[in-house]
Amino acid sequence: MRLSNLASVAVSSVLVLLIASGAHAASPSASGVKRAAKRSTEVAFALPAPTLKDEPLPALPPPSPSSSVTPVTLAPLPPPFPPAPPTVDAAVSADVAAVATPEVKPTGIVLQFGSGVLAPTSSFAPGTSTIGPGVAFDVRLGAYATPRVGILVGFRGSVGHDSGICGETCNKGYSLQVPVMLQFAQKDRARGLYGEIGVGFGTTYGGSGNGVTYELSSPLELKLGAGYRVSGANGTRRSVTLDLNFDVDIGTVDHAKLTVGSKKYDGSIDDASTHAVVAVSLIAHFSL
Repeated sequence: MRLSNLASVAVSSVLVLLIASGAHAASPSASGVKRAAKRSTEVAFALPAPTLKDEPLPALPPPSPSSSVTPVTLAPLPPPFPPAPPTVDAAVSADVAAVATPEVKPTGIVLQFGSGVLAPTSSFAPGTSTIGPGVAFDVRLGAYATPRVGILVGFRGSVGHDSGICGETCNKGYSLQVPVMLQFAQKDRARGLYGEIGVGFGTTYGGSGNGVTYELSSPLELKLGAGYRVSGANGTRRSVTLDLNFDVDIGTVDHAKLTVGSKKYDGSIDDASTHAVVAVSLIAHFSL
């Protein structure tokens, strides 16, 4: 019994020694671990680096027809400051004025009131002096059937003419006429240049002073003229404009009435000369 126990202890001790020696042989030392790590690093650096092939990426599949994207609308953000009030310049003011006062039609009825100076340039009868200038006034009424053609009928008079027929103090000279004019406008009846031609019916030049009274008549006189009508802002047609007008009357006096004291003469003038009368006027023109 005792021997068997000793044998068992001896066998156990031998097994313990064998196991310890095997474990020591299986576990590497610290220097061995370092050498193994160095060899693995050298092997890793010695391996060739992986390369990427230049191959195109596969295309994405097209979206399916049934798929749809609903747009999202964002509400605008309010401005940080209130907008400044708009400024009104001269051009805008002119446009506003044109809208507030619409243009008149290029055709229609016209009415004119004019005033200026009328001056004969030569004597009316042989042996008489030239009548001096006087203050002229006229009124005309007519219509433009087209924008460029109109006809006007009116009355023209003048006063304050000095005349040597009745002496040096004769300053009561006057003239009367009924003009009929055909006007040709460059643009229309309310603006721009225009020319005119017509006749003056019943033209009379008379006066009195120092006991002398005279009246010289020209039944028909040729009238030629031109003028310019001031247009509105930006060339608009206004209902009221101003005309600067220049007219020339050409005629011959064929009848005379003369009273000197108790002596009277009423008859024709056989050797009367042709005369010319110039008139310059400023006319207020109304397009009705």
